[in-house]
Amino acid sequence: MANDASLENLSQEQRAELNIGRLTRQLLVDPDTREATAKLLQKKDSTLTFPDIAAKEEARKAQENANSRVAELEKRLLERDARENLARQHKRIEEAGLDVKMVNELMEKHGIPPTDEGYGIIIELVQQRQHLAEPTPEQFAPFKIPNLKEMWNDPVKWREAEGYKVLNELIAQRKRA
Repeated sequence: MANDASLENLSQEQRAELNIGRLTRQLLVDPDTREATAKLLQKKDSTLTFPDIAAKEEARKAQENANSRVAELEKRLLERDARENLARQHKRIEEAGLDVKMVNELMEKHGIPPTDEGYGIIIELVQQRQHLAEPTPEQFAPFKIPNLKEMWNDPVKWREAEGYKVLNELIAQRKRA
């Protein structure tokens, strides 16, 4: 009761400070509000120290640092894997005897994703197109039907003209070779 008597002798300001002190103590004891209260008190008075709060803060910073390093490493690994995959696909295209740029343009044009299956589809498509539209060899010439009217009008003149044509073709082939 002696404490009660001494409280009665306190001024309004002193009682308010005492109540604030009790409230602060309650906030510091409560685990839900301890950290926030401690940070506010340290912000106001930098000489106050709370070792458990400081340790938690350091652990949080270390964890954030570790997380950022892991994220950076994961990003680098993904980039490396993507580069290796792209190089592997380009090698696959070149081994098929195709132009890498042309294959990539076809993939973009048709909206095919750059996956193993996508590259396989495009490579197969281009190869099939090439097999369907193989150019006619230069040595092969389709059979030409002679102009019968010219041939029957003057057979000697026609025979000489045809002979010169064949001779000129042989000379041109020899020059190319």
